[in-house]
Amino acid sequence: MQSVVNGFRNVCMAAVVAAFAGCSGGDAVNSLERMGLRGNVRSLDVSAYEAEACGGTVTKGPRVDDMQSCCSYRFDERGYVTGTEYLCGGHVVKWEEFVYDGSGRPERIVSRSVRYGGDRTVEFEWNGRCHVRRTFDEEGNEVSEERTEWRRNRSESVAVGGDGSVTFRTRYRRGLPVRQERTAADGTEVLKYSYDGNGNPVRVERFVNGAAAGSAEMTYTVFDGAGNWTFRTVYRMAEGGERVPYRIEERKITYY
Repeated sequence: MQSVVNGFRNVCMAAVVAAFAGCSGGDAVNSLERMGLRGNVRSLDVSAYEAEACGGTVTKGPRVDDMQSCCSYRFDERGYVTGTEYLCGGHVVKWEEFVYDGSGRPERIVSRSVRYGGDRTVEFEWNGRCHVRRTFDEEGNEVSEERTEWRRNRSESVAVGGDGSVTFRTRYRRGLPVRQERTAADGTEVLKYSYDGNGNPVRVERFVNGAAAGSAEMTYTVFDGAGNWTFRTVYRMAEGGERVPYRIEERKITYY
């Protein structure tokens, strides 16, 4: 189940970079638009909690202690993400800083980590709507290379590193990812996404080597004045179609 939810988060984070690849017919799309945020957002803080069912209602349980679930984003006035922080146990364990070239495309991401594999630097080389992303360790050694090509509403990325080659093929509709296929030596994983009329994800389905391997549904109950959601509940789908509460997620959003 966690892989279903985290898979969607990873696609959303990739969309931060995708925003600059010209994947909307060549039009400029900033990070906020790609992440489905409305208004001139300054910061976004995400917290996740265990969901507990009690007497027909769902209540907020303990905070989820992993950096995939609790994180923060900072944006400049153009809507481009400038920094991210990842928290575990209430402490920042990893943070990233984004550097852009004169045309607003990402040029470099500097990643600092307290306990997860050391520092990393990601450098981008652009060729129109395509780019090469190279990752270097703290000693300057290249540890992986990823080549991404965009064609209308599709993208294909091939990443090569110490664990071999991985290919990601993603299809978009109205700028939102609707299907991502990951192919590697250990098989093929597919994630499919559905959205409501406001572009909020409402269902994620996971398939491994063609077999169903879990799904999740999201419901939204609280929104701020700009129309951005600030409270949602994530359900895992049990056998027989029963919705079982899994996570409660809260977002704190500030604006310029």
